[in-house]
Amino acid sequence: MANIVFFVFPEEGHACASFGIASRLARRGHRIYYATVADLEPLVRRQGFGFIPILDEQFPRGALAAPGPGSLLSRLREERARTRSAARYWFGEQIRERLLSVQPDLAIVDYMVGHIALVARRFGVPAILTGATLPQTGDGLPPLTSALTPEAASRHPLSLWRAWAVVRARAFPQDVWMRVRPSGPHWICRS
Repeated sequence: MANIVFFVFPEEGHACASFGIASRLARRGHRIYYATVADLEPLVRRQGFGFIPILDEQFPRGALAAPGPGSLLSRLREERARTRSAARYWFGEQIRERLLSVQPDLAIVDYMVGHIALVARRFGVPAILTGATLPQTGDGLPPLTSALTPEAASRHPLSLWRAWAVVRARAFPQDVWMRVRPSGPHWICRS
């Protein structure tokens, strides 16, 4: 059977959303691994899957739960530095060694970290993208929270643009908060 590695966005909700399909694949005899940050290891192991730690320096154990010290601006700067460091990680040898240590036949990659599919392909591992959430992009369709129908949106592009502007404006404070939130897990997995 196949060795399958899941790469999920480093939040419990994204891991939980993938456990159903991972469990079905495991019941069919495939070996399942999760390549993610240390904070998600207990959650992954409770499901009975293998764990491959990645981004150790950028996200040491406790990084997802602990707030950064200082002001909002200093925490945003820290997040930006962490993101840049993580980008360099994907081109280093450590990810190659860890990924290839389990001889994966397939990488299943959360679209929120879609660039990892390119990393897997670089090492000769086929990859597919999955999504744990409904997309919140324009793509010519109105947002789910809008009263606009697709037909009306196609006839009135300004209305479509305005509806998406409202979605982005409402999401902005939440996006900032998710990067600098005080602490603690915010999701409960049930599988």
